[in-house]
Amino acid sequence: MRCTLKVLSPIHIGARRLGALDFVSTASYVYIISMEKLARVLKGKGLFDSFIRWSTELDSDRTGGVLRNFLDMYGPVNDEFLKAISERQVPIKEPISVRRQTNITNILEHMTDCVSRLQIIPGSSIKGAIRNALISNRVQANQNLLRHTQQELRRARRSDRSCIGDRVTGQVLLGDLHREASQASHRDWFRCLKISDAYPKENVKAAILPARVFSLSRYGLEPKPFTIWIECVLPGSVFEFDMSVDKDCLKLFKENPPFSDVSDILSESQRHTEAIAQEDSAFVYGARMPRMAAHFDEMGQKANLRLGWGGGWLSTSIGVSLLREDREQVRQVFYQRRQGVPFPKHRRFVVDSAIRPEASFGWARISI
Repeated sequence: MRCTLKVLSPIHIGARRLGALDFVSTASYVYIISMEKLARVLKGKGLFDSFIRWSTELDSDRTGGVLRNFLDMYGPVNDEFLKAISERQVPIKEPISVRRQTNITNILEHMTDCVSRLQIIPGSSIKGAIRNALISNRVQANQNLLRHTQQELRRARRSDRSCIGDRVTGQVLLGDLHREASQASHRDWFRCLKISDAYPKENVKAAILPARVFSLSRYGLEPKPFTIWIECVLPGSVFEFDMSVDKDCLKLFKENPPFSDVSDILSESQRHTEAIAQEDSAFVYGARMPRMAAHFDEMGQKANLRLGWGGGWLSTSIGVSLLREDREQVRQVFYQRRQGVPFPKHRRFVVDSAIRPEASFGWARISI
């Protein structure tokens, strides 16, 4: 079934972190360097050996922006030259001063198609977000599963904390197969869901955005003292992909699966998305950020999926289905042992030039 994915807030699906020799930034653009093109240009200028000597002497702790230092030693570096050595160019959200360029020390690159170099949304990311949404809904709706989760939390030890997720989701996903299929691999329901990569359809735009981690304190939400530069697909972008349910495969299971068709999946995913938006809206409203609360309320009404970087613990776990005392147990087992503050107490936001939260990450609307 052909589906579209409309981006409602900035989405980042990670590919790699761009470092010392991977990009050059100007006031308005980031040029992502092609080492093959760079080598060809440097050989033509007789600078290749000098570049090799210079790069091997770099401090291993140095981060992005360093390549510009080398290029500036051998002549003017204009846009035409940078285009000749780059595989693509991505605009920065807002032009920055030369003084602030040095602050872009590394960039989280978005996933791109290896041929066209256009930004894509991997099918595995869409499927993972759907999978998490349906697991969370099933735990919330099934008292036996919720009790099982609570028991696992009580048994968990900090030294064995990595195993609890597998144990809980295993109880949710492993519907019993009929005897004749008992030897099949990947024995959970989501083997019956097929999703292709999502490719640009129309209006796909991307930019390098500044983000900050905000942490709740007695003064409200306060930003951590570092900026994360992220390549994101921007709101309004539209992608197209295929999603289908193998109903013959579903028949192999004895238990009722958490979905029957694509419409059912999207309805369940929207229910989960609404719950996350309500939690986040209440959180930022309590931190005296009514504008961000309105943003989350809008996302809760429009989105039926949240995926990618920046969604936070509620979006990447079954946390939204847990009682608050269960979440506190999660904090004690997996994170810092502390009392008196809600969990989770961090959020990641796109920020404006005054370091104020402007938008959250990852919200999208899938339509058939």
